Amino acid sequence: MTEERAVLLHLPPSKPIHISFTDITLTVELGTIRKTRKQVLKGLAGSFNSGELTAIMGPSGAGKSSLLNILTGFQTRHRRQPDNRTSLTGN
Repeated sequence: MTEERAVLLHLPPSKPIHISFTDITLTVELGTIRKTRKQVLKGLAGSFNSGELTAIMGPSGAGKSSLLNILTGFQTRHRRQPDNRTSLTGN
């Protein structure tokens, strides 16, 4: 957020935040009677840097919302590989 915008909104200037993640895997169960498992995310890694615009693109059902739900903590029932790392840093 720019200083000018922060003044207009009466907010203090924000500090930079960086998010990085590695090896995120998500498997979901489909169906109520005949349950099947589908791997939605496998070994996903990436980073979001403060001040940069990032787009998450893919076809319907590719796991875009699932990824954001995992990173924000909204969805906590997911399988992560033992060496998975998700970090949030800010100054």
